[in-house]
Amino acid sequence: FDAMFGTQFSGSTGTVRLDAKTGSRDPDSALFIMHNYVEVDFGDSVTFTETETDIFQFGSWKNVAPFVFADGTLDPHPDLEEVGVDMQYIGVGVRGACLGMAGIIVL
Repeated sequence: FDAMFGTQFSGSTGTVRLDAKTGSRDPDSALFIMHNYVEVDFGDSVTFTETETDIFQFGSWKNVAPFVFADGTLDPHPDLEEVGVDMQYIGVGVRGACLGMAGIIVL
């Protein structure tokens, strides 16, 4: 495993360099492409067009084309509120069944 630290090799996206300290990929050698698939309606059939919208290359993201969201706008949706989970909740049906079984055991 230690032999991989600080090495480089040819990959499908070009030269891959690994950091000598962490072993993680050097961002300057990474290439990521974000694609946007937009629905195009042709009567009875539906097809999608593919567009490259963003590219991560040489350590930073570059915007190539606007990203179209599912509602057809270019505006990102606001984040949803965090949902709290009550881990102590026991439903009425389960609670009734448990009380019934407890009553039978006590008798």
